[in-house]
Amino acid sequence: MSKTWPALLLVVAVALTGCTMDAPAEPVSRSTFTPKQRPTSTGAAVVASDLVVATGTFASATTPVTGGIVVKQTGGSYTAYFTDYTIGDTAQATIAFSGDDIGLDDCVSDRYSFAFSPNGLGPDGAMPLFFRPEAADLSYLETVVIARYPTSAPEEGVCYEPTLAVAALEWTLPDPFPDLPAAVDSGPVPAASGLSWTEDGHVLSYRTAPNDKFATIAARFGLSEAELAYLNPDRPGQYKAGLAYVDEILNLVRAGR
Repeated sequence: MSKTWPALLLVVAVALTGCTMDAPAEPVSRSTFTPKQRPTSTGAAVVASDLVVATGTFASATTPVTGGIVVKQTGGSYTAYFTDYTIGDTAQATIAFSGDDIGLDDCVSDRYSFAFSPNGLGPDGAMPLFFRPEAADLSYLETVVIARYPTSAPEEGVCYEPTLAVAALEWTLPDPFPDLPAAVDSGPVPAASGLSWTEDGHVLSYRTAPNDKFATIAARFGLSEAELAYLNPDRPGQYKAGLAYVDEILNLVRAGR
């Protein structure tokens, strides 16, 4: 894996609707459906400047990493500030933001939305967070991970970027869709003819078919385009807003965001 520092690293995939690509594995079944909880909110727009919207404190097991993280929102932009942050060797570390709940014993490889080099932090430990416009609510990011930067080629059974420290993010952003409806599958239609995945009466995800359209998919499940985009904030960077991509697995429930 190559990285350009401090440039943003995005996990991407290419597969325009109507193009041919290898089909991904079927959606993984969840043994228990647990809705993700959000802070109580009226859904009012945030207008304050430099508003603190997330905090976290680093915990480490073997490598001395100290300090914490504060995420501030100014208008429609976000900046992460690493407070009292120290690590022994920044040249051999990666700062990664992940939508997964990653623990100290987990491997962060390929499980993050974007990553930076600690050497790329700006004044006061600042790092602007860049994101897709339709993913403006960054509360889907659950963990900030300090990982060991890979110095050799991947090996079978060996973690490529082992976790050194983690900070669970606590968000206070207002919910932009407090009345988000549960997805209900009204059945295949032209431009939304793929298969949905249901468990315990909940429609969890949808696998797109060739010639699907994003708006038609949203309508099939009783959602607006904005709501469907909100439920899928971590789509690959070159996926254009409002377009569906063949064999894409779209999340349809807040718990999977």
